[in-house]
Amino acid sequence: MKTTAKWIEGNQYVLDNNRYFRLAMIDQRTSEDMTPSCLDLMLMGFAGCITSAFRTQARLQGIHYKELDTEISIEFTKTLSDKMQLQVNLKIVTGAPEELIDDCMSKAVRSSLPGILFRNAGIKLGQSISIKKPMELMYY
Repeated sequence: MKTTAKWIEGNQYVLDNNRYFRLAMIDQRTSEDMTPSCLDLMLMGFAGCITSAFRTQARLQGIHYKELDTEISIEFTKTLSDKMQLQVNLKIVTGAPEELIDDCMSKAVRSSLPGILFRNAGIKLGQSISIKKPMELMYY
């Protein structure tokens, strides 16, 4: 696996994984540097990884869902000696039991490569789950 980044100018660059994806990080609408920062890219990649890992775990456990959103937020501390914390928030529409969703989420966070790297760097990982039942399963 190999990824390259070619700097264009300012905060503009092209990312290429030399396989399937090429991202041009260039905002052509304005001369301002509006491209994502390294931290933005890291958090977006982590959200994608958690979503993919959750989907895999859900499929293995036979869990069906209608909607799935993963939101990653980061909390900075005042001093560098304190550790930052990442919060993983999963929103899902499913009829599956909460225990199964929680198990899938825990496995997804534990098994994702970014999650492992963050934990090894001493970054705390929090998680929360918001479950909504699909309309056809709701009783009035």
